[in-house]
Amino acid sequence: MRTVWLGIVRSPHVVYLILAVIFTSVFITAIPPMTTPDAPQHFTRAYAISVGKIAPSEQGPGTFGNSLADESTFNLEVGFQPTSDGYYLPQSIVAYAMGAEYATSPLAINAAHPGEAFVYENQTEGTSPVAYLPQVLALLIGRLFTDSPAALAYLQEVMLATIWIVGMTVVIRIVPFGKWPLLLIALLPTQIQDSFQLGADVMTSLPFVFIAALLIRRVSCARPDAPGTIPEFTLMSILAIMATQAKVVMLPAVLLLLAYPLGFTYIDYGKGTFLTSLWKRLLGVIPAIVGILLWSQYAQHIGRGLHDVYIVAPGRLELLVSSPIAAFIDWLKSCTQWACNQFDYPGLICGLRSGDARIPGTIALAVLFIVVTMIFTCSSTPLSSASSATKNAEPGADAPSDLPRAARLAINTVCIITALGVLAATLLSMYIIWTPIGAYGLLGVQARYLLPCLYALAILVPPKPFRASNALIRGLCTGTAIILFCISIAVILH
Repeated sequence: MRTVWLGIVRSPHVVYLILAVIFTSVFITAIPPMTTPDAPQHFTRAYAISVGKIAPSEQGPGTFGNSLADESTFNLEVGFQPTSDGYYLPQSIVAYAMGAEYATSPLAINAAHPGEAFVYENQTEGTSPVAYLPQVLALLIGRLFTDSPAALAYLQEVMLATIWIVGMTVVIRIVPFGKWPLLLIALLPTQIQDSFQLGADVMTSLPFVFIAALLIRRVSCARPDAPGTIPEFTLMSILAIMATQAKVVMLPAVLLLLAYPLGFTYIDYGKGTFLTSLWKRLLGVIPAIVGILLWSQYAQHIGRGLHDVYIVAPGRLELLVSSPIAAFIDWLKSCTQWACNQFDYPGLICGLRSGDARIPGTIALAVLFIVVTMIFTCSSTPLSSASSATKNAEPGADAPSDLPRAARLAINTVCIITALGVLAATLLSMYIIWTPIGAYGLLGVQARYLLPCLYALAILVPPKPFRASNALIRGLCTGTAIILFCISIAVILH
């Protein structure tokens, strides 16, 4: 019995599975569905897709005006263009998501649509329906048994959480490096909340993490005669389509596909060169790019492009076109101001937002230091004798690496560039859609947007600047995750 228990606590994917189920269950119970950011909009959008209303092509009974009084009356969110298009949904669904007062107002009801209320299109219409597949599946199943809006909302959260937890368990199981840092990041309260909140984040982050894990798993293979396979690369291409359809800022993920050793291996450069199968890897990248272009054209066709949705975007886009160098310099200045004064350490590490209450920044910085340290000490196995080291390694230890220095540098460079690319694309999108010209820093940047960057860094091939035992890393990562969860849930309940 003791042996079985030790095997469980030393297996990072099993530890993650157990803690993730516990943490997520507590958070789902403590946080009502419609209280999370943009949840009402995501809820109504997913419901509309589930009943076949892909595009908001119906006209509402009321017409939005442009005065502040009208915006207050219509409960418009600051920063979005007024609209009169949308779709009719069951009145109970609209009342649950947007309030009974709105669902029974002249703005939402029309005698020609008994039992229905109108939902005006919002920022979620610019997101591809691919991002809502888990929620649509939950709704299709849930409506077979109940029409309760609350039950359907919780069922969507459970579906999202299940897909995320199962996916991350597999990722931690197959990735050769960074198992415990991955566990720590995946158990951050911010990530736990993000894994079940209604939206597109699960379909953004999970495919991206899978792509990175499959790449690292392949290039670190101890067999120099095991090049990448077409089926595995095809899977990565499909995952890239899913990630980029959910959020276009994930486009840098295609760099990971270009680094995939299809037809050659990084371990033995004598087997070929990077250019040998480059054309095949380019074929895997093309579908993701084409998918982005097709959805972008469709979004513009239905009036849901950036220029149509966000009040700030037209001015920013015109500046980018007319003065690209000036816009780039201004963006760099805004990014610097954001990094120095607006970076939300508590939000990223602990997800602690209860009104204006935050944990002390020093605690968050200390936790961030632990995360970074774990990233660079994630392997206690010497970089030699792969086969014998694997046999003697304790359960849950990272796999050894026989990658030459140049190969480690190459693959780590690709991962770092990808993480920085996702960060830059995210900050650029916030600069365009939320930050008025002349504003200080960047507006609209939420800590959860940065989680994919942490995952890309967590699975770097260990450069090993430090040495730490696997038991120490295991204890620090697991203990930190539990402490952060306890602090976060205490603040939420308070």
